[in-house]
Amino acid sequence: MAINFRKGIDSSLDGVTKLVFGAAWDRKAAKQSGFARKLALKSGGKINLGGGQKDIDLDLALILYRDGEPKRIVIGHNMDPVHGAAVHSGDNQTGEGDGDDETITLNLTSLPAWVTEWAVAVFAYKLGTNFDQAQNVSLNVYDASNQGSAVLLDELMPTLGAGATASIIASGKINRDATGNPIDGWTTTLVDKAGRLGSQGDDTAVLAFAKQNAGI
Repeated sequence: MAINFRKGIDSSLDGVTKLVFGAAWDRKAAKQSGFARKLALKSGGKINLGGGQKDIDLDLALILYRDGEPKRIVIGHNMDPVHGAAVHSGDNQTGEGDGDDETITLNLTSLPAWVTEWAVAVFAYKLGTNFDQAQNVSLNVYDASNQGSAVLLDELMPTLGAGATASIIASGKINRDATGNPIDGWTTTLVDKAGRLGSQGDDTAVLAFAKQNAGI
């Protein structure tokens, strides 16, 4: 099915029971000084100071909300907080390799009744890291409702400001009655809001950023 990831537009997820979010990023090549470049040229590459690629640890996360209040984080160090309904693949600390570096599988039909919204985000969670140290940051969204291969729905390219450490990329919401039963199906929308965590390495700061910036 077609899902329209556009800011301010709610797109229906009717017929979708399972989503997979895949974050990908590449390591950025470190710059060589002019002296190092000259030395490498003079030595025919035998002496090579600086440059090359440096590992960067970004973190894919899913924040689960109850009536607009963020309550749980699905992230590399907290991979399965809601018992199989939203599961993280594990922490990739380098950005090395092709394809998705980290994934989260979200089973919409298995979420606890208290979950009324969610937001998917990428963070530079580790102290001293930021998005400037990575390149080609993207979020693939797949429909994994049917058995077999997941179907790519869209590749989202977040807007990342200089020095940013946090980006809410997309969100979802559902209306429920007083007993927790869905009134309408899930919808999703593009958020694309970047900024800085109040403090890195702190789940409380992640929840605070999600509350302020996800538009929920």
